[in-house]
Amino acid sequence: MAALFLFAATATASGEVAGVARNGTRAVDLRPLELFGIALQRIRTAYVDKVDDSLLLKNAVLGVTAASPVMQEHPATKKALRRLDDGTQDTKSKLQVFGDFLVAARGATSETLDKLSAAAIEGMLKGLDSRSKYVTPKEMQDMQVRAGGSTGGLGIELKIEDGIPKVITPVENAPADRAGVLAGDTITHIDGASLRGLTLVEAVEKMRGPVGSTVLLTIARNGSLDPIQLSISRDIVRIHPVRYRIEGDVAYININTFQSANIYEYLKQAIDDLKRTAGPKLKGYVIDLRNNSGGLLDQAVKVAGAFIESGTVVLEQGRSSTERKEASGGDLAEGRPIVVLINKNTASGAEIVASNLQDEHRATLVGRRTFGAGTVQTLFRLDDERAIRLTTHRLLRANGQSLDGKGVEPDVVVDAASELPAKGQYDPDLAAALDILRKQ
Repeated sequence: MAALFLFAATATASGEVAGVARNGTRAVDLRPLELFGIALQRIRTAYVDKVDDSLLLKNAVLGVTAASPVMQEHPATKKALRRLDDGTQDTKSKLQVFGDFLVAARGATSETLDKLSAAAIEGMLKGLDSRSKYVTPKEMQDMQVRAGGSTGGLGIELKIEDGIPKVITPVENAPADRAGVLAGDTITHIDGASLRGLTLVEAVEKMRGPVGSTVLLTIARNGSLDPIQLSISRDIVRIHPVRYRIEGDVAYININTFQSANIYEYLKQAIDDLKRTAGPKLKGYVIDLRNNSGGLLDQAVKVAGAFIESGTVVLEQGRSSTERKEASGGDLAEGRPIVVLINKNTASGAEIVASNLQDEHRATLVGRRTFGAGTVQTLFRLDDERAIRLTTHRLLRANGQSLDGKGVEPDVVVDAASELPAKGQYDPDLAAALDILRKQ
């Protein structure tokens, strides 16, 4: 039986979207439409650049067609895209066009309104930039776990390269590290199932499971002709964001993330311990930011400020204003020379630290050019379970130069692969850093 489904959407004075829907005499849950409206309003007001409503809604339509292929050639899709291209339409009319499209999509597919709304939100965000994204309930849970400093699983930091998960680095003393997983390994299968084509979130999810359960990884490794199979028992992984040790007369500090809210406190404790251990023989510091993909902006600013007396660390440029983030707290290293290690996986907050210490002539940068992730993403909750991560600011060096897409060039280039060497292997970056410090 054909169902009558009416959708009317209007923009209120505050920009919020309200919807009314009926399916015959049976009320339809409007919550997914409300979430879409909240997301739309956040993008309108908070995205780093002003975005045209027509473009947002066209991308929302494309998001739905990506999730429901049956809609790709559907007449309603073509009609919606054509009408959204009409420059005479006002905001209310554009919303009505999208509402009509949702009505058609719900009638032509078996998808729930919740899934269609989520797909529409994803489409809007993907049309903005590669770092703005829809955060699912599962991803929200994972973020809360990471923020707490622990996560269950194998203890591997991954990236997707050529469609397959590749190990950036295993967490020290975590299950994967103990089993022999190395930086640079490509994980092709889990329990015999191929990982090709999975997103990073999907690949990570495959590796998680109950503590004590076993997973079989199939690994391709440079220098090994045959696949390597490793059976690993899952465990709770404790993430230590700052690790440190004495290398003779030099202090080595590895900061592997800025995701935790207390990185600065960990760093200060590390420097205090290293000073006590090394005593007056301490020549300087190696700060290892290789494979640090960033995290909380305030922590990056505090860490950069831990090595300079004062000054601007970074400029945070929003849609309508630019804010200076200033150093405070003074130089914890007390003027001793510093070498910062960077590579192609050094990104975001880690690039802020590296670029600031370079611009202030406070540190020598050793390694390879960094990733170039010079934007800030802000998390906006849609409800208790869902959120959007939206690019709200650009990051500029104190001299006004953009970091985004450019990265930070090292002062000393080390001609070596940018993967971290395995434990116990020769580390050319660290060797170069120690040589620089000991010659000063």
